[in-house]
Amino acid sequence: TTARAFDAPSTTNTVLDGLVAKIRWSGAAFVLLRATALDADVAPSDANADVFGCVDVTSLPAFGAKASKEKIVANVPLALGLTEQSYFAYLSGMAVEPERRGRGVGRALLRACDEYCGKMRPKPAVIALHVDEDNVRALRLYERYGYVRVNAREVEDTVGKVGQMFARAFTAGAKKKNLMYKR
Repeated sequence: TTARAFDAPSTTNTVLDGLVAKIRWSGAAFVLLRATALDADVAPSDANADVFGCVDVTSLPAFGAKASKEKIVANVPLALGLTEQSYFAYLSGMAVEPERRGRGVGRALLRACDEYCGKMRPKPAVIALHVDEDNVRALRLYERYGYVRVNAREVEDTVGKVGQMFARAFTAGAKKKNLMYKR
């Protein structure tokens, strides 16, 4: 069986393994939100379809033993100037069925994310995410929904040029990511 994740077919096991790993690392701080026909602008003929999109959200302390060890996420608190006592919500894994794009599924997922983050305790200082630099549709969606792009130069100044050089060396050939956030 295959599942779609980020426009690339992947085995269901790959998708499920990723979710299991996130749950193991994050425990109760992780939630998977989904959008169905009731959440989006869909034709009545599509109303019987199951899930049209999903996104996962994790509550993370900015610093300390339980802070993210994943390099791209670990740099978020520094890049956004969060305090040691801060928590932030990290949105990742947003996927919308290609044939459902432009029909409100992404907005429904972001609305659900906002609602869920509003109930998180401790309350997150920001909701942060990374998006591929060339994913123009996603960038527009996030900006319309109030997310602000962090200038790559600001991240470089905060994290340091040496840290950026190491990151580039280990991610050669990988797509560049834009950090975005919403307060």
